[in-house]
Amino acid sequence: MAAPTHRLPTNRGCLLAVALACSGDVACAPSDEVFETQQLDVRPGEEICGGTLVSLDEESSRISQTIRLEWSSRLQFGFGEELVADECMGAGEIEEVAGCARGFGGDTEVFADLFSSSHELVHGLRRMHGLRGPPFFSEGLAELVGSRRPFSAQVLVVDASAVVRGPAELAFDVEVSEEHYRLGAHFLAWLSDREGEDAVMAFLRDPTFELEPPEPVAVADAFRVHFGDDLVAADQQWRSTASVRYDRGQWCAEDNWLDPDATEIVVAGDFDFAASDTLGPPGLHHLPSCLALSEPATLRVDIDVDELDVNIGLIGCPDGAGTGAAFHDKFVEAGTGPQELEFGACQWWIRIGNPQGVSGPYRLTLTRDPM
Repeated sequence: MAAPTHRLPTNRGCLLAVALACSGDVACAPSDEVFETQQLDVRPGEEICGGTLVSLDEESSRISQTIRLEWSSRLQFGFGEELVADECMGAGEIEEVAGCARGFGGDTEVFADLFSSSHELVHGLRRMHGLRGPPFFSEGLAELVGSRRPFSAQVLVVDASAVVRGPAELAFDVEVSEEHYRLGAHFLAWLSDREGEDAVMAFLRDPTFELEPPEPVAVADAFRVHFGDDLVAADQQWRSTASVRYDRGQWCAEDNWLDPDATEIVVAGDFDFAASDTLGPPGLHHLPSCLALSEPATLRVDIDVDELDVNIGLIGCPDGAGTGAAFHDKFVEAGTGPQELEFGACQWWIRIGNPQGVSGPYRLTLTRDPM
């Protein structure tokens, strides 16, 4: 008997929730059911809250627009760490697999957790169109477009001049390796700045990417046709002209930027498992808030719920980051109480961690040193 199917409701309530913790009057469904978003048939292998499916829905639309491919059919999506462990372990040479995609056309299916879902959606959409390796380009694209979304932007930091094996070699690899993710994404970011994103996405849709098994030589020939030079020349130019750092995506939605001039800077929310802004579990999440400080500050960081922790990360500084503690990422562990922390004149992201999956409201305050 087929699993029951539920469409993503307009109220976007609790579609699956933590046992004994679902708030409101919305009934919680067992995890053997299938939930339909606009483009996906999601089969959860663990309990998830309503915001997870909302996020998957939004990400599937963003990814389609970014890589210039339409969803030609519904994608089968197995969600959760347990399903990833059952379906993906042993894939390729990567020791710790966070997700995988397999099949092509209407038989495509992906398995991912909360943090790998956007990366695997890129693979899933390309596979629907019969597109595949070589992995330097396929993993590079998924890393560039999908990695860390929707929780932050993607920051790629590579000193291309110091790279030993560059695109001219990596593009001919058939087996996946760690290098393909970071270096592939950095090379594609550089190439997009040089040629334009439309041109890069057109190259990545070239029919040579449909060959099975992947034929790197054919892809290298397609690179020359699309961009007018070969991979050796592009490799050399990348090494000599690429920026060390490329940022893709946005760190925070416009409404999530905090008032930097307030004496008391407040991040308030509610881990309501029925709400569309609660993602997870395990370890429930809200999307981050951001803060831009125009001058150095000492802030007293205090959260009113002992079970929650606070993660604060450096986005960047107008004058470059210094080396002292004021420029380091910061972590306030659950239950440790208020802490006074130094901040440089930089942009910062702030995310509340909920490792125990507690429900209810919270209030984080960052108070300026009164001196």
